[in-house]
Amino acid sequence: MKTWLKIIGLVIFFMIVPELLSIITFPIFSSILNLPFVPVNLLNDGVTFIVLVAIVLWRRRRLTEPIYLNKPKTSVLLLTIPLALAMNFFSGYLMELLPLAEEQKAIEEMFKPFVQAPLWMGTLYFGVFAALNEELLLRGLIYHELRRKMSVIVAVIIQGVLFGIMHANIYQLIYTSLMGIIIGLVYVWTRSIWVTMSIHFVNNFYSLIITKYTTFKLTGSILYLAISLLMILVFLIWIYRAEHRRPA
Repeated sequence: MKTWLKIIGLVIFFMIVPELLSIITFPIFSSILNLPFVPVNLLNDGVTFIVLVAIVLWRRRRLTEPIYLNKPKTSVLLLTIPLALAMNFFSGYLMELLPLAEEQKAIEEMFKPFVQAPLWMGTLYFGVFAALNEELLLRGLIYHELRRKMSVIVAVIIQGVLFGIMHANIYQLIYTSLMGIIIGLVYVWTRSIWVTMSIHFVNNFYSLIITKYTTFKLTGSILYLAISLLMILVFLIWIYRAEHRRPA
């Protein structure tokens, strides 16, 4: 029960605190420093990151299995790029096959200020802070809290589903849950949060570039969906074998 209360508290913190910070700080920063909406949100993300790092450092002394910080193999780090792109394609094809047009439009409107902002701001918001904060929370904290009470596979599945729920809409729930499970597996195999941050960054940064600079849209093709899923499986197996290859 205590473990679940901690996990619920962490999820609520990550979902609500940044919003409260925006509500409180936006009137102050916009009037005093004349800062628009996007920079204020970047400042709030920075505060969230600092708080998460403090929690991780505090909790690692109390966890039997603290956050994985192994230095990643170069080959594995490079494999995160095609894996992230394959995951991005899969989510795109999947969403085009689902009847969720209104939800998709609502999400696009919500993130439009960040897409229209200068590239460095969009990269910080979608790529850097999303990768840092979400990985520290889900893989760095929640996964290890779950591991105190349950098996690896159950902990990986639950943290993945929580990753989907945190995105707070049905449109993103399906593929973000799957993405969270995949990233969780990679985290366990590599024992490195740097690898999962890389996957997260590449996925989000690619989405930003495509949305910002092109009108490219994926089609709802079951064939392409299956191909992208196959690509994900291939790169996952490749990463697993690279991590578990025995020295000659």
